[in-house]
Amino acid sequence: QFRKNSPTSITCPIITLPVLHSDYNLTWYKNGSATPVTTERDARIHQREGLLWFIPAMLEDSGIYECSVSLNHSNKKTIKLTVFKNDNGLCFNGKMKFEQKVMSTKTGKIICPDLEQFKDEDNNQPEVHWYKVLSVCISYIQDTKCIII
Repeated sequence: QFRKNSPTSITCPIITLPVLHSDYNLTWYKNGSATPVTTERDARIHQREGLLWFIPAMLEDSGIYECSVSLNHSNKKTIKLTVFKNDNGLCFNGKMKFEQKVMSTKTGKIICPDLEQFKDEDNNQPEVHWYKVLSVCISYIQDTKCIII
């Protein structure tokens, strides 16, 4: 599950990345097509180094993708990809949150998940920008209702 207009990649569950044995041949297909996904890096959807890239992911990219790995025999695995749009008025989809808890009495650390495949050619992590989601509470005489905005 991925967010619309965000770059993303998926891995083939048959193999372990980042190292592919040099004798492997990995090919990605969409929705049972006989035509493989392009390896052209300028294409919005392309395969590179065992990953299937979406730069950026669009709603219409949702569907079934198949990776085929062959050495002496072929092994195939399908993956269902769902691309979500942001909730109205938010910069995220509530179903896609990666929640983390930090105790207020201790120094804590939160992480941005799944960044490993976004390293550049020099193996540097991408720049990450953090945003705080605010809770707005509307108090009534006996009732308090909170919403996340």
